[in-house]
Amino acid sequence: SLPQILLSEFIRKGYYGPHTKRLREIFASYPKKVATLVERHFPAKTKVSRPTGGFVFWIELPAPIDINHLYETALANGISITPGTIFSASDATNRAFRICVGRRWTPQVEQAIIRLGALCQQFLAA
Repeated sequence: SLPQILLSEFIRKGYYGPHTKRLREIFASYPKKVATLVERHFPAKTKVSRPTGGFVFWIELPAPIDINHLYETALANGISITPGTIFSASDATNRAFRICVGRRWTPQVEQAIIRLGALCQQFLAA
């Protein structure tokens, strides 16, 4: 198929190695950027994972909230999160969620994380 031919040429011409190297360099800065934003804009004592090989972050709030309501509110604000409750049957995940920053870092990505922090502040204050 055409996609297979294009990928084959991409690899054959030596573009794959430099491309993946550049992606690794780009994504390597994300854990620090996300952690800094969480520290500044989320409720105190919020925890965030620092993945070494990916761009999916686990965020755990200091107290339980209605995580499904946060999901719906975030989605209404154009922010997609994955509620922690889908990963476990225990109530321990009603304070946690995942975010994926698998795209180029832009001011819009940064603003979405800041807005998500504000939403989390509101939910914990309620």
